[in-house]
Amino acid sequence: MAVLTELVLANPQEAEAVGKASVPIRQWEGLDAKGHNEITLGTLLAILRSEQITDDTFLDCPCLYEGSQEGPWVYALPQELADAILGLEEARLGDVVNQWCDTEELEELPPDQARDFLRALKALFVAAQERGRSVLMWTSL
Repeated sequence: MAVLTELVLANPQEAEAVGKASVPIRQWEGLDAKGHNEITLGTLLAILRSEQITDDTFLDCPCLYEGSQEGPWVYALPQELADAILGLEEARLGDVVNQWCDTEELEELPPDQARDFLRALKALFVAAQERGRSVLMWTSL
């Protein structure tokens, strides 16, 4: 079963409201990121930094809201991820996507879908920067 994930533009103070929404992207600008989590995004960050990926690679992001032990959870995506994605040049995109899709976490995701997701994620970080907002990750099992 894939993890349900949505990424939304919001202030950290809105984390509880985002967490209580059944479908946050209906209320906040964002994107469906089903199947992504702190492991897939941590792997992406490691690739962008040219770091080695290990079994312990994950994105260190603070949990701002926990509905229960079964979720949902709301995390603030770290600025280091935003900076790395915003700095990604189009010429390097294909190589990054291929490396990302070669990881165990994304082996079933077609490269064109990974590329589209990465472009959408970059656009979301641009919008967050322009509007002075954060990108919050809502996840649920």
